Amino acid sequence: MGINLHAFHYLRKISKNTEFKKTLTIGRQKISADKYLINKIVNDNTINSKYIDQYLIKHFKSSSVDILDVNDYEGANVIHNLNENIPENLKEKFDTIIDGGSLEHIFDIKTSLTNLKKMCKPGGIIIHISPANNFCGHGFYQFSPNLFHSFYGEDQGFKNTEIILCKVFDSYHWYKIKRENYKNNKRIDIITDEETFVFCSAIKGNLTKYEFVQQSDYSQDFYNNQKKITLSNKNIDKINKLRIIKLKIADRFPFIKKIYNYFRKLGEYKYNKLNKSNKNIEIINIKKIL
Repeated sequence: MGINLHAFHYLRKISKNTEFKKTLTIGRQKISADKYLINKIVNDNTINSKYIDQYLIKHFKSSSVDILDVNDYEGANVIHNLNENIPENLKEKFDTIIDGGSLEHIFDIKTSLTNLKKMCKPGGIIIHISPANNFCGHGFYQFSPNLFHSFYGEDQGFKNTEIILCKVFDSYHWYKIKRENYKNNKRIDIITDEETFVFCSAIKGNLTKYEFVQQSDYSQDFYNNQKKITLSNKNIDKINKLRIIKLKIADRFPFIKKIYNYFRKLGEYKYNKLNKSNKNIEIINIKKIL
C-alpha cells in the first residue's frame, strides 16, 4: 500500500519512544504522501528518495534497513517468499519489522504472520499498516482489529499491543481500539463508510508462542458460558416461539420487515461507527500527540 501521511505519522509517533535499530521492511515501501508535506514534517529537504528507507535511518532511529521481498525487482536484499517458513539465519534478526501494506497480498496469512514473529528479536517491535474496510479488490484480504488483538495478545507473549483505525480522508483523528473491551469473550464490531486502515504495533516478549490462535468469542470458554445461559434460561422455548412468530409476520408483511431492519441498522451504525457513541474506541487528536 505504501506510506501515506497517516502511516508516516504513525511511524513517527512510535519512533519517539522506540529506537528502530536494525529494521526490516516487508517489501520496499514507497511514500505515497506528498513529498513536500513529508519533508516539512521532519524539517528536512535533503531527502529526494521516493522510498521510506532514508527517512527511517535519518529520522526514525534505524541503524540499518533491510528489505524483504519475493524478488529483487525494487532492490530487496532479503529474498524470501513469506508463504514459506523462513530459514534459520533470519530468526530473531531484526529489532523492528514494518509491514507497510504487504500482508494483504500474501495468500498464506498464518505462515506470514508467524514468520514476522520469528524474525523479530525479543524486545523488538512489529508494526502493521493494513487495509481494514472498503478496500475491496486491493488485495486478497482486509483485516479486523480482532486479528491483531488475538495474534499479538499477552497470552501469545506480546506486550504493549496497540491497535488504531484511521479513515483515509480524516486527517485529524485516529480511533484507538479499547482492547480491554475484548474481555469476557466480547467482540468489537466496527462499521465505516470510507476507506479505513488498521495500524498495529506490538512488542515481542521473551516467551513468544507460535500456536494456533482462536478468536475469543469462539473459544471454548465462550461456548461453555453460552451453554450455561441456555440451560439456566427457563423461557428459552417461549423465546424461540416468539422468534418464529416474528419471522412469519415479517414474511407475510415485507414492509414491517423493512421498518424493523431500518431501525436495527440505525442502532448498529450509531454504536459501531467511528464516532463518540462507540464505547469501544478512543478518539485521538493527531496534532496533540505529534
